[in-house]
This record gives sequence, structure tokens and C-alpha cells, in this order.
Amino acid sequence: MSFIAVIRGIVTTRPEPKPPTHRVEIGVVAGGAGFAAELIPGVDRKLIVHAVYFSKPSAAVTLRLLKNSSPSSGGTSTNGAVTPLDSGFSSRATCKLFTAAPTAGTQVGSDLFEGVIQTTEVLYEEFGQNGQNLLVLRGANETLAVNVSAAATIVGYIEFSEEALP
Repeated sequence: MSFIAVIRGIVTTRPEPKPPTHRVEIGVVAGGAGFAAELIPGVDRKLIVHAVYFSKPSAAVTLRLLKNSSPSSGGTSTNGAVTPLDSGFSSRATCKLFTAAPTAGTQVGSDLFEGVIQTTEVLYEEFGQNGQNLLVLRGANETLAVNVSAAATIVGYIEFSEEALP
């Protein structure tokens, strides 16, 4: 199935984005400024990130979403549970939840999102809507990192679909 999109004044037919197949829950007490979470594809996988949601942090924080061309190193982390939205799909992705910030990987371009999230606010960032490109992570070197400016409890999720690399 396809849909019609207008991109920079040009009418084009694009394949309809696939629905998300997985959700990873993020519930972490970030120990300070730095990465709170990092989504990492499997070596032979491509992740298409559809949405990121965060709800009312325990303290106001500047939250940044970063695409990296290399994963972080060090820090103290546990792996978040990746849940299939359809039990017919399994995932090779991992999501590190950091309680002590790692050394950041190499960022690609500018921030995907940056804003102050107050304790009464939520963030819902969708990718691939209204003719915009999807956020695609290819192989285990490209990651999506969630960066916070201060210690806070962060709760939310990332929805994505996963495909084998060609």
C-alpha cells in the first residue's frame, strides 16, 4: 500500500510506513547529566523508530534525543525489556538504561529533539508523520540516545519496527 506525499512542493508516492512491532519501556533513575537510555539495533538489523514518549519526570530536565554513529561505552546500565506488540515478531535490539552516565558515542548531526520537560509535562515525539522521514538506525553502531541534564526519574517508551539489513 502507498500514500501520496507532498515533499518540498513535489507530489510523490511513498510506501506507507509499517506499524511499530516493538516497544521498549524506559523506567530509569538517571544519576545525573548524560545518557539515561540508549536503543541499539542488532548487528544485522535495521530499526525504524516510530515514536518516543516520556511522562512527567521527577525533576524538570532538558531532554535531548540524539542519533549516534557509534554506541556509548562505560557507565552503569541494565537492559530494558523489549516487548513485541505482535508475538509473531522477535527483536535483536537492546536498550541500555543508565544509572551512571557512560561516555557518549559520536553524534550524527544536530539533536533530533531538545527541550525542557517540566514535572507536569509529557513528551510525545513521532517520526515519519506528515511527509517527514522516519528515524532509521542501521546495524549495532547507530543508536538512539536519550540524554538528560540532571538527576531525575525518567519513565516512558520507544516504539519501533525491526527488519533484517539487506
